[in-house]
Amino acid sequence: MSVLDRIKAQGARTGIADVKVPEWGESPDKPLVIYYRKPTLNDAAEALKAAPGNPIRQNVDVFCMIAQNADGSPMFKRIDGVDLMQAADPDVFGRLMREMGIIRTETPDDIEKN
Repeated sequence: MSVLDRIKAQGARTGIADVKVPEWGESPDKPLVIYYRKPTLNDAAEALKAAPGNPIRQNVDVFCMIAQNADGSPMFKRIDGVDLMQAADPDVFGRLMREMGIIRTETPDDIEKN
């Protein structure tokens, strides 16, 4: 197996994960479940092309690209990013993007520990 084949095989093993969002659920005991695949470099490149110079919009675009319903269908269209940027709680959205691997920043709690 070539190096490229091993790299591609490792990437294919990441599969689908999920994150629960109680703040966006139907009730406190029924959180919204967002299924997602790990973001790729291609996702980042597409977002960069669509929103050059706007890293927040780029991250929201990647979120919209990888978020899925339980059946694997897209949960959002990329145009939904405009509404998400205007209406979503930044603390909740930031937490989701960290959990989904879209951004890698420290949380306020992590910063406080240092």
